[in-house]
Amino acid sequence: MIKDHQERIFIEIALPQTAIKKAQILQSKLKSISTCLNFTTSANLHATLIFLGLQSKENIAKVSDILSSAIKDYQPIAAHFDNIILLPNSNNARIIAVKIIGPELNTLYYNINNILLKNGLIDRNNNRGAYLSHITLARCKKALSLDNIISINKINIPLINFKLDALKIISSKLTEAGPKYKTLSSFSF
Repeated sequence: MIKDHQERIFIEIALPQTAIKKAQILQSKLKSISTCLNFTTSANLHATLIFLGLQSKENIAKVSDILSSAIKDYQPIAAHFDNIILLPNSNNARIIAVKIIGPELNTLYYNINNILLKNGLIDRNNNRGAYLSHITLARCKKALSLDNIISINKINIPLINFKLDALKIISSKLTEAGPKYKTLSSFSF
């Protein structure tokens, strides 16, 4: 339940248009594989750095201050798509995503995550540990069949290099029609 004056937020790694367009191409390749897939809309394609859950306006302002300070020494991060991943695992795959690789992504995640933990802005018990940078391409209400999984694993991921150079604090409101995102703050590096 959302308490008064709280918003469900996450920190997003802003994706360049080249990455979004390649993600859309991957989505088009997935469309012929399974009818149970619900595709992420183009406007909602993103890579989450850290999910913060429900936060008060005061805490959102603290997160904003922390991000502004934490990224001041960062340069744009070189990244690329790696492979299609099935989440939570291939035995019970309900999410199809493309993994993003960038040598500095893990460093960025752990640095910001640790600062947020120290400031009590994320719950240590809900902190999932290992970071897996990805873009969710589609979701499925039922687990994918073995044939679907084999077909998905055969999709060729063209090499595309891009730079990640901004973070956003995003408010996420869940609706029957899907999540509605609103950018609260942006930070370039």
